[in-house]
Amino acid sequence: MTMQPPHTLDDWNSAEFVNNWLERSARTLSDRRQRYLLMGALLGFAPDAAFRFVDIGAGGGWLIATLLAAYPNSTAVWLDMSEPMEAAARQNLEAYGDRVTYVRADLSLPGWSSALHGQHLQAAVSTIAIHNLFDAAAIRGVYRELAAALEPGAVFVDNDYAAGHPDLLAQYRAAAAHRRGDRPGTGGSAGGGGHFAGTLANHVQWLQEAGFSAADCAWRELNLSILIAKK
Repeated sequence: MTMQPPHTLDDWNSAEFVNNWLERSARTLSDRRQRYLLMGALLGFAPDAAFRFVDIGAGGGWLIATLLAAYPNSTAVWLDMSEPMEAAARQNLEAYGDRVTYVRADLSLPGWSSALHGQHLQAAVSTIAIHNLFDAAAIRGVYRELAAALEPGAVFVDNDYAAGHPDLLAQYRAAAAHRRGDRPGTGGSAGGGGHFAGTLANHVQWLQEAGFSAADCAWRELNLSILIAKK
């Protein structure tokens, strides 16, 4: 696990930082649930199917809770690097008992998937997590290790950010400002996704190169998308 100085901009090992992040995220949970339900439907299982999935960068466990409720015979692996996040997830997912296994692993370190110990995984999900690596090579490495860890025919559904096309960033920034309600001269964030690693087309290609037989974008709003890939 990587070591971070206390209270860096994104200090996932700081209980104070994580608690503040979770409080902010909880205020938009009702909006995100619609995406979570769509992600669950994209997994393609029958409602009574028994399967095991891993949530990569699972955070507070809200996506896991949505999927376990939608698929009552499923089980989940919570995977994240953060000890404070694990504490929060254990509390949020307490009602699901032993249907959830907790694994800590740092996606920025090659070999992170060894923490899964060869578990039989028929699906994987992730939401607003993998982009935090901010490095194309590291993200491609995550895709490769994940593909290798999944069983044949497994599906990966990822809700995350991708960069806008470099020639269209001005349009994306204008649209992002419009959605936020920024007024000219107020100094709102530029937005537009110019700082994320890889465009949407890049991520689709990277998933296929990583060992998934098919990959596509199932949903998109500006630089936020839901990608689906099948092994």
